[in-house]
Amino acid sequence: MQRSSSKLGQLYHSVSSLGSLQRRTVASQSSNSFCAHGAVLSRKDKLMEPIRGFLEETAQARVKDERTVVRRGGTGVLDRAANWVHATPMRKRRIPPQGIPQQSVEKILSVPSDVFDDDAFNTELGDQMLPKGSFLEVRRNNAVIHAVAMGPYYSGRGRQIHTLTTTGEAIPFNDADVMLCVPGFVEERLMDACGTTKLHTTNAELAARTRVLAELRAIEKEIERAVRYVDNRASKFYDYLKSDNPYEWKKVDVQTAARFYKRPDNLYPSLAINIAVHKHLMDHPRKFVAHPTAYRETQTFLVRPPVQAQNIADITNWMRIEGGRILNEFCDKVKVIMEQGKALRQRSTSTMPHEIPTNYNYTLTDTDREILRFLLDAFHAQRLTQSNPHSLPANYILKRLGMLDDMEWPVNQLGALQQVLTDLGVFSPWTDSASFASRIESLAQQPVIKPLRAPAYPPKPLGPEDLYASDPLEALRHDFGNMPVYVIDDASASELDDGVSIETIPSEPDNYWVHVHVADPTTLLPPTHTLAYRAREMSESSYLVYGTRYMLPPSTFERFSLGYTAATKEPQQVMTFSFKVDAAGDIIDYKVRAAIVKNVHIMTYDAVDATLGLPSFALISPFELPSPSPPSHSPIEPTHVERLKLLYKVSSRLTTNRALRPTFSFVIPSSDVRLAHPILPHLPSPSTETDVSTMRQFKLYGGFPEMSYSVMPPEASMRGARVMISEFMKGACRVASRFGVETGTPLVRRHGSGPLGPDPDAIERLIASRDEFGMVDQYEAAKASVVLPRTVNTLTPKRHWSLGIPDGEGYVRVTSPLRRYVDLIAHWQIKHTLLANSDPARYTKGKRVVFGEDWLLQYAREATFRDRERKRTTVMRGGYWSGMFLKRWLDGEIKSEALDSRTAVFEARPGVVVKDMYTGKYRMRSMVSQLGVWGDIKLDNPLEIGSRVNVRIAGVTMGPGPKVNLEPV
Repeated sequence: MQRSSSKLGQLYHSVSSLGSLQRRTVASQSSNSFCAHGAVLSRKDKLMEPIRGFLEETAQARVKDERTVVRRGGTGVLDRAANWVHATPMRKRRIPPQGIPQQSVEKILSVPSDVFDDDAFNTELGDQMLPKGSFLEVRRNNAVIHAVAMGPYYSGRGRQIHTLTTTGEAIPFNDADVMLCVPGFVEERLMDACGTTKLHTTNAELAARTRVLAELRAIEKEIERAVRYVDNRASKFYDYLKSDNPYEWKKVDVQTAARFYKRPDNLYPSLAINIAVHKHLMDHPRKFVAHPTAYRETQTFLVRPPVQAQNIADITNWMRIEGGRILNEFCDKVKVIMEQGKALRQRSTSTMPHEIPTNYNYTLTDTDREILRFLLDAFHAQRLTQSNPHSLPANYILKRLGMLDDMEWPVNQLGALQQVLTDLGVFSPWTDSASFASRIESLAQQPVIKPLRAPAYPPKPLGPEDLYASDPLEALRHDFGNMPVYVIDDASASELDDGVSIETIPSEPDNYWVHVHVADPTTLLPPTHTLAYRAREMSESSYLVYGTRYMLPPSTFERFSLGYTAATKEPQQVMTFSFKVDAAGDIIDYKVRAAIVKNVHIMTYDAVDATLGLPSFALISPFELPSPSPPSHSPIEPTHVERLKLLYKVSSRLTTNRALRPTFSFVIPSSDVRLAHPILPHLPSPSTETDVSTMRQFKLYGGFPEMSYSVMPPEASMRGARVMISEFMKGACRVASRFGVETGTPLVRRHGSGPLGPDPDAIERLIASRDEFGMVDQYEAAKASVVLPRTVNTLTPKRHWSLGIPDGEGYVRVTSPLRRYVDLIAHWQIKHTLLANSDPARYTKGKRVVFGEDWLLQYAREATFRDRERKRTTVMRGGYWSGMFLKRWLDGEIKSEALDSRTAVFEARPGVVVKDMYTGKYRMRSMVSQLGVWGDIKLDNPLEIGSRVNVRIAGVTMGPGPKVNLEPV
């Protein structure tokens, strides 16, 4: 490739790919000195000279752009900021080179949060901040903004990215809205000279901003040329990327897609081509869907199946031709059927789930099925960073059906779609719509699994269906004899991964050995087995309202659950992580062993609390009357009481030791909804929808399964047996990391950096305000704009700030191998090292571990994104079922003797305050602790964060992410 002297060319030659540009900072390639940028010019003529030149350049560019006829197949970069009108063919509206008008920017910032933004105290920031001076592309609400990073910005919503936009104004954006980051675009010193206020306040700031805008305009010109090159040759681009299977999705990253354009005559810098390909894929959402939650980090798109892409094109075309005749006829028929179904459902007397017989006397046509398929595909939660090709046709259909409110903003399209699909029998009333709305996100997170090299044991190779014929570590296992092992968990727990033992040391009366025994499914399961690949696909078990999806099939691995052989006292294989705790709560020694336990006792948290005289914090059931008698527990034999007291004594040492470190955390109440009974086999499961392609008749379902509603109080995780077991599990994870450091075994570790905020003194005040368990008031943190960045996975033993784990020690998850794949990886690695240490001659270099560092680095990154996706999905599912319960309670379909929906009053505390620029009202995202749900209070004047206000539940707007509307009383 010809070496380029352009700005992008300079950046490209510093780093080899767009992907690496997203992940690391490169040296600035600016050819001008800091003084040449105008930051220190003092004389008026010298100051105005670069400003005049820049204004002349942008004016010429504006004239040129306005004369340009926009081709339908390819557009310039500045057109990306325009709003599209898809209903009728028309020319794109041009945006002048200076960028998006200020009114548009303000509207972008004021649009209500999308379905992914739920937890008011959740930050979307990782450990790293976007480097100052980076070129950024920001996308929100179909608008594209080019900007330069100025550093962090703190507001009521936590930390954002402060940017200098093409308008010359300093504007903050959410980190999640930044789609591209090219570090080293301009020098950091130049960005410092730009100031931090929205508009410049001095001539020096004006000159610095002018120079940055000149650089920004120059890179936009390069990108425009590359975009024209890409768009002009894109006629077969989709055919190049799509799957051969017309019904199958395909995943592709930008660099792989850009190979389509690598030709000998290509004179453009590779980075410019990559950016242009990114823009082309972003601007064709009918064919390509950007990664919903981690696009900037992965640069990954999902390529729509040809059948779905054609379906979108067909429905969009039907909306335009003949006045929408085809869609109108469908809507007219369906509207009648929906009205008949409503009457049939009202006449149905059964409250339990059932199918209602219908007499619609209508057979679906192929056209009907095409439209139903479109509506089902349209039912997905999509972020506002990419256009939604389903949106306009779906709104057209819903409007024709009378399902949309003209006065509502934002439009609750997903809620209306859910109602239509339910009325037509594609969904049932009990369908888990939150999971369906997240299915594209789940597709994006699915790993590309390649076969692994078989481990060095046993000697003969293992096939994909081969389990271990015998225990590979049988000769190394330590026998704990008759030492009692206590498995303490909730009464409803099914996957019992861990148990604890305590051992006194006669020569060291103040010190104790704690042994954490962990289930050992890798005794049977090698990493090359198909069940191991399936476990990686799942990442971990899912605990749903209507049941559990196990990562490892219970039929094969239930026997590894601790306590499975408790009745027979048969030996059970475990991995044991032991640590010695001194009087100060420090871990002064450790051991990691494969072991055997025989004396296992299963207990519940509540039973241990009652035995030790500790306060019990059972689940709160706000919709049920308090039980007149305390819950009963299986009695614990007196012989175990002293050991349990010792365990609690040692755990208190660990808790106190951690609380002495400068750390803090907070806990937010959460609700838990469960179905009282499983859905009958002849009815659709909550996780399935009717196959539209085979539907011949519209169906109708009625009733709803009985639900229970409970809330876990924050105190439950900070006191009693729960915190005792939690401390021991943390100790085991610390020990695993220490073992990896000492033996040189590469392991995946959790890393959490310290708090971030605009005022270091505020962080110190929060640390000083901690209680004995290291907890702080989350509302005080929100007032100070202090956030705790999310944890990430790494191979290095970095600190975990909130757990008080220092740099050099690290934290490796090892205590849940029955339900978490990352724990299985750690077990395979550690066991292989134990074998290698026992026979160094056999396990030479290169055979001492199962997974090499390169593979682990890739998996650590994958696991970080999977953790994020799982958390989002869990929040969405929990919010959906809580919202469904509350709506049915408000509608009188759920009766409660404890709470009357007409008079019940709750206490709410605002966590986030946002002004809606469309209505002028303030929206306060508030926590109702009694119910464990977030709700919205809308008022003309804002409430103070953390203030207490009495509210009633005014309504619930349903959809995959229900909105609970609160009304002050």
